[in-house]
Amino acid sequence: MNEMIKILINVVFLGLGIYMALRIIRLRGKVTIQDEQPKILLIMIMVLVTLMIVSTIWTYQTNTIMDYLRLILTIVVIILFYLLRDGVGEEGVSITGKHYIWDDINAWDYGKNDKGTSLYFTMNNQKEDKDGKVNPKIINLSDDKAEEAIKIIKNYIPKKYKRMRKS
Repeated sequence: MNEMIKILINVVFLGLGIYMALRIIRLRGKVTIQDEQPKILLIMIMVLVTLMIVSTIWTYQTNTIMDYLRLILTIVVIILFYLLRDGVGEEGVSITGKHYIWDDINAWDYGKNDKGTSLYFTMNNQKEDKDGKVNPKIINLSDDKAEEAIKIIKNYIPKKYKRMRKS
C-alpha cells in the first residue's frame, strides 16, 4: 500500500477517534439511564480486534510503523464507538453520541418487546424519508430502567406526549 494512503487512513482514524472522544466527554454526566448494549456487539468487537491483531502479526515482515499505528488507532476508535451509550438524563436524551435537549423532541412513545422496552423519539427538524415518514430514534432499555426513564420523560414533556403510529 502506498505510504501516502497509509498516512491518510491514519489521519481519518485519528479524526474519528478525537470526534468520538469529544462526544463521550460532552455526554459525561448527562446520561443517567443508559441503554442495554447487545452482548453480540461486544463479541463482534472482540472478534474484529482479534482478527486485526492476527492479520498484523501474520504480515509482520512487510509492516511499517504506519500499519501498527493504523492498528492502534482502529482499535481505539472501535472501543470509543462501543463506549458511546444511548440513554436518558435530566437534560434530555442522547442517541449515538448526540445529545437532544427536551425542547428538541417533537414526539415520543414506548413499546415493550421480548428484550425489554424501546423508547421512540422524533426530533424537531428531523428529515423525512422518501415516503414522507420520519424514522424515530430508538433507545432500548431493560424494563426497570425504562420505568425510571418514562418518569423522567413525563416530568419534562408532560404536554408534548403524543402516541406515535406503529408502522
